[in-house]
Amino acid sequence: MVWTLQGSCPEYAKAAGKLAEMGSAIALGKVDATEETDLAEEHGVRGYPTLKFFRSGKSVDYGGGRQADDIVNWLLKKTGPPAKPLATVDDAKAFIAEKPVVIIGFFKDQQSDAAKQFLAAASATDDHPFGITSEEALFTEYGLSADGIVLFKDFDEGKNVYEGEVTEDGVSKFVAANSLPLVVDFNHETASKIFGGDIKSHLLIFLSKEAGHYDTHLSAATAAAKGFKGEVLFVTINTDEEDHSRILEFFGMKKDEIPGLRIIKLEEDMAKYKPTLMTSVRVGLSALSRVFLDGKLKQHLLSQDLPEDWDKSQSRFWYPPTSMRLP
Repeated sequence: MVWTLQGSCPEYAKAAGKLAEMGSAIALGKVDATEETDLAEEHGVRGYPTLKFFRSGKSVDYGGGRQADDIVNWLLKKTGPPAKPLATVDDAKAFIAEKPVVIIGFFKDQQSDAAKQFLAAASATDDHPFGITSEEALFTEYGLSADGIVLFKDFDEGKNVYEGEVTEDGVSKFVAANSLPLVVDFNHETASKIFGGDIKSHLLIFLSKEAGHYDTHLSAATAAAKGFKGEVLFVTINTDEEDHSRILEFFGMKKDEIPGLRIIKLEEDMAKYKPTLMTSVRVGLSALSRVFLDGKLKQHLLSQDLPEDWDKSQSRFWYPPTSMRLP
């Protein structure tokens, strides 16, 4: 895989080190596109960093996160089976313990249509590892009497069980809806998952940890988020962080408006919504989310020009239109 860039890429170097430790045959390279302009043009590089995975001379655009573990997981998924076979209870327990989120398909017949749909979803999902088993001991261990799909996670409910007909699209949506915390805190590690996820409606909750706002408002936000899983992503933003001042600027907010709310809908042109009141009880946030989803919340038309240096900083954490993804 090749990373086309300007400047350094510490997470990419870290990923190369992890692959070397694993004895992987996957090689990582980098190209300074400011020097190799013809090569960048040949491969359609328009922004930095751009990652491309080459196999048998053909390139695939990288679709994972920007942390070292994200890069390694994506490469292992693209070069190996979409789901790891699990033969014993110990195998499953070790697999579940490896990552914050894993998905296991329990199929007595792995050639069934449902199992094939599960594997298709696994192949198309880059962010999380999938496992598959037909072993009766694993069915018993995890309380399944028939085929099923379970998402295991080390936060919130601990696990989610898929319901309904097994289709590639259905499994993918199930994973997208349940693989992030009910309330996601915006930071370096979660930014790409927030921007690149399937949930395009975001309720942004601007808080100050120093002022104790997280203690006051987080439980209410978590309770409300349960009713909108897969529809609205609840995101907290700690305004004490210097990097996050760019987000406040982008939404035309001032420090004295904290705690405060905004809602965005990520489309070609981002739609912004400015609720008039910061509510701190469950019914307030739930009602606000429902009014928004029903199309009854008036769009906020305040806009701000894109800063000239938006693509120069290593810590550019603001909410851009979807056509301007955070690298």
